[in-house]
Amino acid sequence: MRLLIFVLWLLLGLVYWYFSDSCCSDTKTVSETTEIISQDDIQEDVSTTLDQTDQAESKLAADGDKEDIDASGTIEEKDGDEVVTISRPGKMIKKLTPIGFIKSSAEPVVDKSWVSFRDSLMNLIGTDQILQVEGMYFEDEVDGKKTDLGMARARNVLKLFSGLTDDKSELKSRSAGAEFTKDKANNLIAFRFLKRTKNIKEIDDRTLIYFPYNSTRQISNSEIEKYLIDLSNRLKQTGEKVRLIGHTDSFGSDSSNRLLGLWRAEVIRDYLVSKGISVNKISVFTKGESIPIASNKTESGRSKNRRVELQIIK
Repeated sequence: MRLLIFVLWLLLGLVYWYFSDSCCSDTKTVSETTEIISQDDIQEDVSTTLDQTDQAESKLAADGDKEDIDASGTIEEKDGDEVVTISRPGKMIKKLTPIGFIKSSAEPVVDKSWVSFRDSLMNLIGTDQILQVEGMYFEDEVDGKKTDLGMARARNVLKLFSGLTDDKSELKSRSAGAEFTKDKANNLIAFRFLKRTKNIKEIDDRTLIYFPYNSTRQISNSEIEKYLIDLSNRLKQTGEKVRLIGHTDSFGSDSSNRLLGLWRAEVIRDYLVSKGISVNKISVFTKGESIPIASNKTESGRSKNRRVELQIIK
């Protein structure tokens, strides 16, 4: 009898040990493999977001948010009877900014991540870049009012920056559509980094590449070469097309300036072709002296008119 009791006690002990070990083992495994997520981890890492903006916008486009993508990254333009979609130059940061607006108000409402977001933007501005702040509005917010609500929003957001001088910033305004909705309240400000140097100027829908006086058939500027190399790498990845329009100052005859403008566009085309871009992807035009963007009465103005305007076509 005592032997039977001993055996039963031994068996119960083994069963208890087995389940106790199994329970503790499972608990240990969960403890070792579960990641502890702090509030800091939950908050958006702005620098990573900036680096991944292109991927995020591609995903949104794939998910069908086409209107938002067109509104932020491209412009539709009429080219004769054809409507073409122009890619806007520069790096754009727009999605899910920590800045919101109440309907019809120009006063920004910022959340607690704004300071880190702002500081990241400031750190990312290159020495050869400016930060463009674009304010947007919906038509039902203005309702015929003469006040430029988009510009007022951009101006008030710029006031939130410290140390951003006028020569490193630019304001812009545009309509975002017909009707304001709450889900768009944090998509009414866009930030874009635009290249601005003596030789290259990125503006809203094109890049201006400047040429010295009477120059035509070669590119001898390392900055322009680097810009075109970067562009050719992009074109190889995206399959986009390029439109080049040559311009001149007013020195010389109209016919010679039209030819000079064409040569300037062709030298850009030939450089891109030398980097592996199909000539069929590039169209060249000339406007000669007919569309100046500055006065031809000064050397400074004439230097701005000697240019090729480069547009990327979707």
